[in-house]
Amino acid sequence: MAFTIDAGNVELRAPDGQSLGKASMNDVAFLVVEPQRLFNSGRQCWFTDIACNSGIQPAYEDDPAKLEEHIDWALFDDSPYMAMIPEIGYAGVCRYQFDRDDPPAHQQRSKKRMAEFLVRDCLKMEEVSCIVLKSAEHEGEVRSWLDAAGLPIRLLIKPACYV
Repeated sequence: MAFTIDAGNVELRAPDGQSLGKASMNDVAFLVVEPQRLFNSGRQCWFTDIACNSGIQPAYEDDPAKLEEHIDWALFDDSPYMAMIPEIGYAGVCRYQFDRDDPPAHQQRSKKRMAEFLVRDCLKMEEVSCIVLKSAEHEGEVRSWLDAAGLPIRLLIKPACYV
């Protein structure tokens, strides 16, 4: 999805349907959520081992105890790192995400790196630990929405998370 947004293929629309022009990555906000918080909410949560749209049937799991083994975390934890967020203790993710023949562990890397976490019905803003924006372009808007809703959610500008 990020690729097609960055390529200018996504129309940005207001809640009333009015076109606001082409979306850019400056219009994207990452919501950081702790998985255990969602599991503890009592709502149904699932996670997959690969992207749901990869053309290969993903394996779905809903047991929180299997999160560490179900996802190929080594593909995320390889160096070199990028997208560090020290403010929340996030060490970053491997810069490389494309498939390659060698080593064999990287043959499905792009699909495995898009493993998904799904929450039934909705994600509540109270469950969000942090919001990450690419630039300060929408910082004022987002901060005013959070303040109006009384949500003490940390808001960070991290362009390196959008590479």
